Amino acid sequence: MRDEKLIKAIDKLVGKLTALKDISVMLQDAPGNSSEDNARYTSYFDSVELMIKKTMSKLDAASSKALTLKKIKTHEQGEAVVMKIITHFPTSMNFTNKKNQLPIQDAVWKSDSLKFIPPLAIEGVKHNIGGKGKRGGLLTIDPAAVDKKNTLQLLVNLVNEFGIENHDSNGAKVLKDLKDAGLLVKQDLLDYNLLYWACVPGCKKRFELLLSIDNTQLVTHHQNGKIMAHAVIMNDNDEEKGGEMFKTYLSATFRYHSEHYGGMLFVKDDEELTAFDRALRKFGKKKVLQILRDLVPKGSDFPLLHHFAVYAPEHLNMVLRQFGHVAHVKDHSGRTLNQILLAGGTDVIDTNYAILSNMPKKELTIQDPVTGLLPFATVAVGQDNDLEFSNFLLRKNPKVMDAIVARIKGDEKTIRPQGIRASFSSDTSRGSTSNKVSPDYNRASTPIIRLSPRLSEDSPEFPSINNNSNKRTISNGNKRTLSDTDSTATDAQIPNQKKPKPFPV
Repeated sequence: MRDEKLIKAIDKLVGKLTALKDISVMLQDAPGNSSEDNARYTSYFDSVELMIKKTMSKLDAASSKALTLKKIKTHEQGEAVVMKIITHFPTSMNFTNKKNQLPIQDAVWKSDSLKFIPPLAIEGVKHNIGGKGKRGGLLTIDPAAVDKKNTLQLLVNLVNEFGIENHDSNGAKVLKDLKDAGLLVKQDLLDYNLLYWACVPGCKKRFELLLSIDNTQLVTHHQNGKIMAHAVIMNDNDEEKGGEMFKTYLSATFRYHSEHYGGMLFVKDDEELTAFDRALRKFGKKKVLQILRDLVPKGSDFPLLHHFAVYAPEHLNMVLRQFGHVAHVKDHSGRTLNQILLAGGTDVIDTNYAILSNMPKKELTIQDPVTGLLPFATVAVGQDNDLEFSNFLLRKNPKVMDAIVARIKGDEKTIRPQGIRASFSSDTSRGSTSNKVSPDYNRASTPIIRLSPRLSEDSPEFPSINNNSNKRTISNGNKRTLSDTDSTATDAQIPNQKKPKPFPV
């Protein structure tokens, strides 16, 4: 009934305005009269014009309230209604509610009004809603946000406890629409910390949408001076769901950046503390191991144990029992877990002696895909060598030597594949931590084992070690480096990190 009265009132108003328009057109060419009459004529139409402007202003204000009406939000043609309002009453987008929020800011807090954000932003840009350069209010600070987030940050971060899945799905769709309209760009993820704000329980779909725009900031971004891996741990204070932010973060880094410090699990902060150790302190061993079990289930090919062997050998025994199902997988360079342990030096061999001493005989005949050395040779070379264990491996499968002799007789130049050469560290201290498995897999500075004295580095027959730009190379003082093709985000891009060692090759 009320709608019918409103429609009739609008029809009457339209009729009167149309009549005024016709009168104005009819009289604009009328011959002039006395100055007094002309003044009265001008005054009449000036007052009509002023009245119309005031009415329009009041209609804009009333229309801004209509943008927040429940009836419009839930109506099947709600978006069309909103477009009608903001097209014909554009200043309605600039009116604020009791919380001093713009309509676009009010819309971000409610699941059923999220769909209005793209049209409000698109039309708002045309009229500088929220201020110049604020993208129609997307980049305007919301006065209702206690931590001074802007509308875009709230869009990726807010969780509606009364409909978590629905709010997340609607939010992800809005982000996609904004991206398609050019109102959400890659730089926004960095400028407004969007990946960090979306890395919370209840924002999974929005987090994934942002990852599709740019995932490199998982390893390069800082939040308040902290590497993101550490920031999500330190700022996760949810007593009930503690650790979920860390889990969400790792689920992404394990997929996109497994080569960077074990999916950033072992990246260190300014206190020389790895993310894994910080998580143990914050959430406890039980919670952290459960997170890893969820992310590396049976059937996974993620080389978790390899990463522990490289970056945190002191924790390897703790996780070995929990993740035996990935002990057989190979890392991105093709190395098995045993090959990594053998390359770790005497300390690592001693710690894992029970595992290495039970290596299958067949594995003793397989060359390391990086150095090209057989297991007995891997532990024999370098100043941190273990000749006793090397002899043990030879006694366990003496046929290895028979195969080597056969190769020599067959005029085989070397036991290693062509073009691959080991890199060794010059550290001679057995007790130092540098003798443990490091990201470089360095051993002591010892010449390569050659089976033919006729072949030397000076020989023209000796292949170049930098002859393939698409593979990992050995250069810069015998330190391994990563080629540009290895990763989209290099170690050098990880801010405020002490010159990091690249992932082992």
